[in-house]
Amino acid sequence: MVDGDLARESHVPVEAYRAALQKLLVGWRMQASKGVNVPAEKVRVALLICPWVAQVHRFGQAYLRLEKNDLGHEGIPLVRSALEHALLAHWVAVTGDPGVVSRYAEDGRLLNAMLNEAKGRPRDVTASTWNLALLEELIADRQVEVVDDQKVLQKLDQICERLGLRNTVYPAYRVLSWYAHPTTHSAELYVEEQEDGTFALRNQPSGPAPAMGLSMLTHCVYWARRVLDDLTVGHPYEKWLDSLADSVQVMRRLPDPQP
Repeated sequence: MVDGDLARESHVPVEAYRAALQKLLVGWRMQASKGVNVPAEKVRVALLICPWVAQVHRFGQAYLRLEKNDLGHEGIPLVRSALEHALLAHWVAVTGDPGVVSRYAEDGRLLNAMLNEAKGRPRDVTASTWNLALLEELIADRQVEVVDDQKVLQKLDQICERLGLRNTVYPAYRVLSWYAHPTTHSAELYVEEQEDGTFALRNQPSGPAPAMGLSMLTHCVYWARRVLDDLTVGHPYEKWLDSLADSVQVMRRLPDPQP
C-alpha cells in the first residue's frame, strides 16, 4: 500500500481549488447561455471541441455533488475522463482540421471493430442481440476523409510526449486510472489490517487524498475553458482566466506541440 501522496504537496489550499472550480462552473453557465463566436475557419474544430468542453464542466458539477455526499472517491473516474477530454480538446485545437478528421477516422475504425465483434464468435455463449443493420447504417453515415496517422497522434501518452507533459500530466492520468479500473491499488483501499494480523473490509476507501481529485479536476476544467476562449473571437475571458490560473498556480495554457 502507498503511504502519503505520490506527488509533491501543493501549497494551494483545497478550499482554494474548490472556490476556483465553482467560479469556473458559474462562469460557464453564463458563457454557454450567450453562445460561442468562433472564426469561420475554426467552425469545424469548434463543433468537436465545444461539446467536449461542455462535458468537462458537467464532470466538474457531478464531482462536487459526489464529494458533498462523501463519494469523492467515486468521482475519480470523472476526473480521469475530464483530463482526457481537456488534453484532446487542446490537441485538436492546435492541430486544426487534421486533428478533427483524425478523431472521426479513429472513432469510425472503432465502430467498425464493434460491428465485427457484434456479429458474434463461435465461443459466444449467447446469440448476438445487436441490430447489425442499424450499426452498418451508422457506419455508412459516418464515412470520413482519410488521414495520415503519422501526422496526427491518437494515443494520450504520445500526445503528452509531443506536448512536453509526459513526466507530469501523463503520470497523473495513470494514477487516476488506478482508481478507474479494477486494480490492486484500488483493492488495497478497502482492506485494513487488524492488530491480530487478520484483515477487515473497509466500508469506505482509505484514500487517495481528497485533494487529489479536486485539484486535478480544477486544472482540467480550467484548461478546457482556456482552449475554448483561445478559439473564441476576441478571447473575452482571457484576463479573467489568467487571474484565476495564477490564484491556484495552474498553468495558464497547455503547451504547443514540440518538434
